[in-house]
Amino acid sequence: MSKIYQKMTPARKNPAKCHFGGFTLIELLVVVLIIGILAAAALPQYKKIILRNQALEGVSLVRAVAQAHERYFMANSQYTGDINDLDIHIPGTDSDTLGTPGRKTKYFECRTNAGGSTPGSALALCRWYGRLDVYADFYFIIRPANPRQILCIFGNEKGENMCKMLGKKINNDTYSLE
Repeated sequence: MSKIYQKMTPARKNPAKCHFGGFTLIELLVVVLIIGILAAAALPQYKKIILRNQALEGVSLVRAVAQAHERYFMANSQYTGDINDLDIHIPGTDSDTLGTPGRKTKYFECRTNAGGSTPGSALALCRWYGRLDVYADFYFIIRPANPRQILCIFGNEKGENMCKMLGKKINNDTYSLE
């Protein structure tokens, strides 16, 4: 079988015995095939880890907003419906979804209460609106009744998969991240 890269290396003791070094085409194809199989197995796991880390950003945001909302309540004896009243800086742009002021980050939109309901009904709510190829409908919420419990509520199957990845199921459409 011919070698792809052939280099004649003369033998030191017997110049009549020369050998060729290099790799055959079959050897290179086998190596490329093995690398391809390993990459095909690792890529879905890599994407899953990336999505999990993006979702964990929402967990930290909802926790920070809820803590700031609790501090606001301690200082003013009432909850606010405007995230801009809180002593917290969330990077991103202002948003006004459903009449409730909030902040949009790269992957989440956060506000102090759910969808224009009465202030204090939710300490914090952060809804995923990340990557378009992963249309996962889910959000994190913290309620005043249990400010240490983060709930992940989903609206479709991909959203349920994201919530399942992060917590344990407590009812039909809710997971707890405690």
